[in-house]
Amino acid sequence: MKKSKVKIIISIFLFFYTSVLFAQTNWTMANANSNRTSYVADETQLQPPFKLDFEISVKPSMLVTKDDILLISASGSPNLLKAYNLNTNKFIWEFEVPETVAATGMSPSISGNTVFVSGQKGKGLYALDISTGAQKWMKPFKSLYAQNSITDNKQHVFITSGDSLLCLNIDNGETIWAFQTPQLVSPTIKNDTVFITSATSLNALNSLNGDIFWTKDISNAPSRHMPVDNNTIYHLGHNSNKIRAFSTKDGTEKWEYITQDTFKVAYYVEGSGCLTDSVLCVTLITTTELSKIVALNKFTGNLLWEYSSTERAYFAPPIAANGFIYTVSLYEKLIVLDEKTGEVVMEDTNIQGTAIIYDHKLFAASGASVVVYKSELQNTETIELDKQNILVFPNPTSDKINVSYNLENSKHIKIELYDLAGNKIDLLLDKNESAGTVEHTFNAEKYLNGTYVLVLNDGEKRMQQKVVILR
Repeated sequence: MKKSKVKIIISIFLFFYTSVLFAQTNWTMANANSNRTSYVADETQLQPPFKLDFEISVKPSMLVTKDDILLISASGSPNLLKAYNLNTNKFIWEFEVPETVAATGMSPSISGNTVFVSGQKGKGLYALDISTGAQKWMKPFKSLYAQNSITDNKQHVFITSGDSLLCLNIDNGETIWAFQTPQLVSPTIKNDTVFITSATSLNALNSLNGDIFWTKDISNAPSRHMPVDNNTIYHLGHNSNKIRAFSTKDGTEKWEYITQDTFKVAYYVEGSGCLTDSVLCVTLITTTELSKIVALNKFTGNLLWEYSSTERAYFAPPIAANGFIYTVSLYEKLIVLDEKTGEVVMEDTNIQGTAIIYDHKLFAASGASVVVYKSELQNTETIELDKQNILVFPNPTSDKINVSYNLENSKHIKIELYDLAGNKIDLLLDKNESAGTVEHTFNAEKYLNGTYVLVLNDGEKRMQQKVVILR
């Protein structure tokens, strides 16, 4: 009996600790990207290996960015929200959330020039000017711990408290409409539809007036901040062994994936999944404190790959950009995976908490500071390949890599192949080339499946492109 009580206490502690450590890992992209998937779709430069760009001396709980202002929330009594100008590299304002204590438990959200913030045991939801930190209004709530606001960029902010989802006017905080049903959690929004789960149902509401479009039974498995695209809402039931896809139009179920062994969907305040153009990644966990990331085909629900820990670990909700999946293992390290294969690209033990991607950089928690990384291959001389009429094809490839490019003048050309950790795999070409169109074909059969970086250097500029080898 004693052992059971100890286990329960440890489990409760770990739930709240992981919610704090990984709180809103994906929130920056969620606010900037309407599909709320932690996916930076237009990121094309950031890739491992990384090098330190700069460091900010503050211990973060959550990170949010907008227009070169980095918002850093910090736990404490009271909870703090600090604004850092990325152009001047200086803090520009600080807001103490009245009467808050301990972990923040809620991420800021942004609409236009307004920031919405609260904290643990605070008075309610505060609306602040993003440039000055000046308070615009405050909406009283009994508790907003583990509830996150969400905006639609149409003068509305949505917030859940208790058994009510409220739609507020962002200018004055007045309630526009309310939806009431037991045990609501944080919502998701896409276009003019708000998706939210209660104790028993998944609900699709008209975001403008609160009318119900449709309701679907989910068998007592609420899901916070569900990934969604134009056609599909992905339900990741907390502590459930089911991952389900429903039509955003009418709630028709498209597919269902049953997790293996004793793994179940992890319960995180900010949600547990990440959606890219073709892949749904979800964090799973077991009662024995093992964790894994599963990647599913988002159209069919078929398992593509999985990455598992062999020892006690809690993986943070994944984020994605430029063909890579990022997660953080509790207490240990950042892990970067290849989106297509699930192979480990790199690990970094300096990062043990919140990680977000913005402006071709990785922002992450490292001890008592925010570290900002950029790609080692990213520099001022790197240019877009397609603007120079350089082609690398087919891509993905199984047997050969064709490279075609134009030279205005005769030059010495070096072409090298690197893995994603920055290790040189092969020297493909090292010779003088005459002006004109140049074409080469290289054998790809000797390389293992995975993603590589082809780098062309003409002595004046360095150009690169990812190449996927897949058989």
